[in-house]
Amino acid sequence: MLTDTTGIRQLARRMRERAEEIRAEGARVRRRAEDVPWQGRAAEAMRTHLAVRLVTLAATADLHDDAAEALEQHAGAVDAVAGLAGGLVHKLESLL
Repeated sequence: MLTDTTGIRQLARRMRERAEEIRAEGARVRRRAEDVPWQGRAAEAMRTHLAVRLVTLAATADLHDDAAEALEQHAGAVDAVAGLAGGLVHKLESLL
């Protein structure tokens, strides 16, 4: 039985990297918004709207991390089953 979970683990790594990129972009946008000297109702509305969007970005990054973790767990489970199956095949072959 041939299984290769390398691709699954690579996808998990890319998901984690993307989560980091999303967080970094959110931090960059937050800093830029804080640096804007704009005042008044419209400015406050923009900042409130931005705060909601930044929470959504953070949640998206968290979901990427969750997906990466699920992929890692799946790869581990596939490896475990493949190991068991390989052991059974070897035992059966030795009985023949």
